[in-house]
Amino acid sequence: MENKTNNTEGQKLWLGWVASFAASAAFLTLLLNVFAVKEMFCLEFAHSKNEMKDIIMGIGGKDGAVKYGILKMNTIADFGFLASYSLLALFSLKLLLHGLEMKHSHWMVYALAFITGFLDCVENAHLLMSGIYEKPFFSIVYFFAVRLKWGFGIFVLLLVVIIFLYGLVLAIRALKKKMVAIVASIRKE
Repeated sequence: MENKTNNTEGQKLWLGWVASFAASAAFLTLLLNVFAVKEMFCLEFAHSKNEMKDIIMGIGGKDGAVKYGILKMNTIADFGFLASYSLLALFSLKLLLHGLEMKHSHWMVYALAFITGFLDCVENAHLLMSGIYEKPFFSIVYFFAVRLKWGFGIFVLLLVVIIFLYGLVLAIRALKKKMVAIVASIRKE
């Protein structure tokens, strides 16, 4: 009975992982194609208010209001992306721990999964304020939140890639098992 419960729990985790992966891909596509800010990486790593302003002025559009409007829309869409990638991180961690047969409902799992999204929220709050008030909103909190976000984000990205590859291996094994069963049933006939 425990194996069936364990299998059902694993299926639910994979379903959540696939859904959050699809949502992350959809929001990323939206960010890169509809509300694109090509200068975003440089903007995130700006060292000062003046540098931030110069980068914002490089965003497409003819006047400052349009540039700040594009930044605002990009930031709003990024909130959807950060929610979906935070869930993707959570399901990835839970799948990793589930595969290792370790407890995955501990508060540390949630803290690790959502720290990147929290730091991204801090960054987005600064960028959204910049877009709303049409002037750079820079602080030391922004400066360090961005750098910590990327530090944790690299961990999340590696984890997602590992779980993706693990899922691919499991899918190939399941397909191979089905093919063997089909061939065996054909030979019986």
